[in-house]
Amino acid sequence: LRIYERRGDGHVFLFTSAHIASDFWSFDLLFDELEILYRGEIQNTQVELPALPYDYWGFVQWQEEMLQSEQGQKLWDYWHKQLDGELPNLDLPTDRPRPSVQTYRGKSHTFQLPDHLANSLMELTRQEGATPFMTLLAAYQILLYRYSGTQDILVGSPTAGRNRAEFEQIFGYFLNPIVLRARLDPEMSFREFLGQVKATVLDGLTFQDFPFPMLVERLQPPRDASRSPLFQASFAWDKPRKLFQYERGEGSFVPPEDVSTLGLLPFALGQQGAAFDLTLMMLSMGDSLSAALQYNSDLFDESTIARMVAHFETLLEGIVANPEEKLAALPLLDREQETSLLRQWNQTELDYPNDECLHQIFEQHAAETPDAIAVRYGEDAISYQELNERANQLAHYIVQQGVSAETYVAIYLEPSPEMLVAILAIHKAGAAYVPLAPGTPLERIGMMLDESAAPLILTQQGLVDTLPETSAMRVCLDQQWDI
Repeated sequence: LRIYERRGDGHVFLFTSAHIASDFWSFDLLFDELEILYRGEIQNTQVELPALPYDYWGFVQWQEEMLQSEQGQKLWDYWHKQLDGELPNLDLPTDRPRPSVQTYRGKSHTFQLPDHLANSLMELTRQEGATPFMTLLAAYQILLYRYSGTQDILVGSPTAGRNRAEFEQIFGYFLNPIVLRARLDPEMSFREFLGQVKATVLDGLTFQDFPFPMLVERLQPPRDASRSPLFQASFAWDKPRKLFQYERGEGSFVPPEDVSTLGLLPFALGQQGAAFDLTLMMLSMGDSLSAALQYNSDLFDESTIARMVAHFETLLEGIVANPEEKLAALPLLDREQETSLLRQWNQTELDYPNDECLHQIFEQHAAETPDAIAVRYGEDAISYQELNERANQLAHYIVQQGVSAETYVAIYLEPSPEMLVAILAIHKAGAAYVPLAPGTPLERIGMMLDESAAPLILTQQGLVDTLPETSAMRVCLDQQWDI
């Protein structure tokens, strides 16, 4: 416990505690009692804090007895069924490879939803008979689904762990995460999905007393040192305690008029750790919704998280605008972002050497990165070296057949690696290619062959019978490679 005096600007009150000894509820208890003691000190009155009939050891004993009872079995049966089968990992696109051992270095990106959006979300929540927690959790799970492509999403959420009145005033660590599992169908509307989330949350809260560490121990998920067990993203919802409700005047703190009341204002230090890949913390302050997206800084850059927050806000706008929209069609980009991105993707101008041909530039690239993948086709992958060698082989062959500069060579191929080999080979031979599209009327193909006087047609075995009568030599690249 430390108090720092700030020159001309009040004091900084710093209280630190190991998380194993306390939770945020405990901080509320601490400040409540501190308020009582402070008022007594200011007013010079004797203060006695009420004695507590229970302590933390009483909670531990109750929990052990409960877990060994029929109630404990019911709790386990629910979570065993809810988390049955192979549990998915949340593989979000990251800025850096995931370290082999999970790190806990983290930062936090804070933001506030626009007032109109916060009001619309609250109105939608009321219409659906849900809670703000349920609506925002559903939106968060949709965001994770759209980023990861995973339709089975596990999100952890902390519960207070104080369901019994006798434990509400005890200082200690009662916090217990529950795992909220969502199964998303891209064709499902948001309204339908919110109904699923609502049921999942209500059930999870009903069975929240089963300790999370025991859940991990019994489920025995495959352990991976690079990530947290069961879930890698979490969601928390909170309201500020009355002690932290304050006014601001011209951007500065306005202390309470009653000097016997502690005027406490949260002092932002910034997030220094991250227990999970991502944690979305939503805070309700009157009619406004503030938030912080905590993230593992070894995985994500600040710019990536800022972009994710922008996508989240756009997603929320789309949800309130049309709750019947399909999950796969809900927007992540607004019109301005879409236009900017399309322009960026279409800026494909590159400067090429004016004194080199296409196949020569390709050969240089193949020499620099011979093992890099040049072509993927189905399950097949061809490296730059292999593609260049095959093009060389074909080029030598068609030169042997009389192809030279000023010669036209016809290509009658389905889109395939053979088509790329043929185009490169013809360039290497100094000739020009005539593209003939399969499915084109025979008369049109015949006319193009006659006008080009192509002595050679590079084709595939399955297309030979669809060619018109011609004197041109046919070479089937998928059957005659041995020649």
